[in-house]
Amino acid sequence: MERPEFETILMSQMQNDQVKNYFNRIDNKHRAHVLINYATFFIPMVKSYTKNQLDAVSELSKEYPSFKNSTKVSFGKVLTKNATRYECWDLWKSQKVSAEIEKMVELVKVFEKEFGIKTCFSKIIDIRDIAQLSEYWNDISDSVHAYFTSMFPVNQKYKEALQTMLTDTKTPSRSSYRHLLRTARGVRQEGDFYLFIRNLYMIHGYDYEPLWMAMKQFFEFTGDQREEYINIHFADSNSSLAQVFKTVLPTFVADLDVSVLKPNDQWTEEQTKGIYDIVRFTFWTRYELENDPYQQTIEMVERVLEENVSYKDCEQFWNFMKDDDFAKEVRKLIGYLDDNFGKMSCETKPPLPSPEEMNWPV
Repeated sequence: MERPEFETILMSQMQNDQVKNYFNRIDNKHRAHVLINYATFFIPMVKSYTKNQLDAVSELSKEYPSFKNSTKVSFGKVLTKNATRYECWDLWKSQKVSAEIEKMVELVKVFEKEFGIKTCFSKIIDIRDIAQLSEYWNDISDSVHAYFTSMFPVNQKYKEALQTMLTDTKTPSRSSYRHLLRTARGVRQEGDFYLFIRNLYMIHGYDYEPLWMAMKQFFEFTGDQREEYINIHFADSNSSLAQVFKTVLPTFVADLDVSVLKPNDQWTEEQTKGIYDIVRFTFWTRYELENDPYQQTIEMVERVLEENVSYKDCEQFWNFMKDDDFAKEVRKLIGYLDDNFGKMSCETKPPLPSPEEMNWPV
């Protein structure tokens, strides 16, 4: 692929003599091909290269012509951030069988480091990159480690209850609020669910997706390979990260997935705290909730979430057993939902007209 006229045009765009010298050393057979791809990705960056950056370009120039077409496409996609997370994930997995892809990933990492390029790889942790995985884990405090690992025994029932709460608050309505409160009472006997929601609140804001993707890779290994992985990478098998790998079972990975660990995609910290308070109340009052008088109190107070309630009835429902501690707590739960997810409970008085609707005297 010798195209002298094209080479001349591209070389003229380079403002750094050292860069030009690197390209002049490339065999004529490959020079135009490398320059075309170089121009596509790197022309905007050639004004002030460091020595390490020049070495990175030199390494690319040496390796790139030998890549197969599919690898060239992958390299371009990753480095120009056009790859989706799932495409990027496939590239990582393909390292197991492709030395060429492994070399490509190595080059990408060089460019990430030397040029400060953010690629899809920055969001992926490879299970064999124990240094990156450990660095990620060490950025999270020991107390949060404990909250996180204590969530592992969650079962499908809890996952479904949490998903119901997420759904009920995503499109809030009076009926969805009542449904959420019934869902919380439906698992009130389950101490583990209360602790699960508490721990979810405590780890709110942390991104566990990289770790969870590493876990999924971990269970692609056979049992012997998993044991070997722990023995090779953890001199101290009692380290907190080693404990994660030793504790987690494949069924947990299926149940406690990223969608469960990331309610922060939908909930703010205050909203997560509000849901925790609702679950905590229903758990600690589980014995009272079995008695009819308390059930009747709940039913009357929650009528503020009925449709088409008159102002007079609404005021009556809000004032029902006004001085009773239990009734106050039920009203407080409805307040958590109103304050954090949108006001849905009924009003005791009609809204005031807006200034535009009022007829002011001239």
